[in-house]
Amino acid sequence: MENIKLGFFEIFTYIIPGFFVLIGISLIIENQNDLIVFVVDKANDMNIPKSILFLVICYILGFKSQFVAYEIFKPLSKWIWPKRMEKETSFSKLESRISQIRHFSPNNFVSLQKWFALRAMCYGMFFALLFLEMILIFRSIEFCFWSHQRIVLLLVFSIFSILFLRRAVTFHEWSHRTIKKSMKHMNEFKNRY
Repeated sequence: MENIKLGFFEIFTYIIPGFFVLIGISLIIENQNDLIVFVVDKANDMNIPKSILFLVICYILGFKSQFVAYEIFKPLSKWIWPKRMEKETSFSKLESRISQIRHFSPNNFVSLQKWFALRAMCYGMFFALLFLEMILIFRSIEFCFWSHQRIVLLLVFSIFSILFLRRAVTFHEWSHRTIKKSMKHMNEFKNRY
């Protein structure tokens, strides 16, 4: 067990978005009027085996939802911010440039990986909060239940999901900028020597 390590990337890219997706799925199965009390009660009921199972389920849900989040991120971000998202969204098409950066400019490659991870975290959180928000809206309409707590949560989830989407676009731009500047500097260095 001591060999299993969770890093920044796993926690923020998979586990936290998976947590919000799991809450959404729980609301599909069983409607809860007070979401905060529901989460606190579940947290108080945790022991070590349940906590491990909970983390594994959140990780799997977060990992699986990354694909859906990316497929939503691509067209939505291009539609909302067309000038900022002119460049290719799939970095797999820039694989040769990224390989050159990894080989010839390792410091820039570390920065590039950081931007990739942060972009993935942001669009994953955008999707997870959007998913939970949609479930809350449908359940509120279905049961005609609109409490102050629910309205505040819907507003908070809306604001944060938009902010996460915007940050994902920013990290996307920074990734492209890092690739462009790295390639420019490497080409200048090759031409000089």
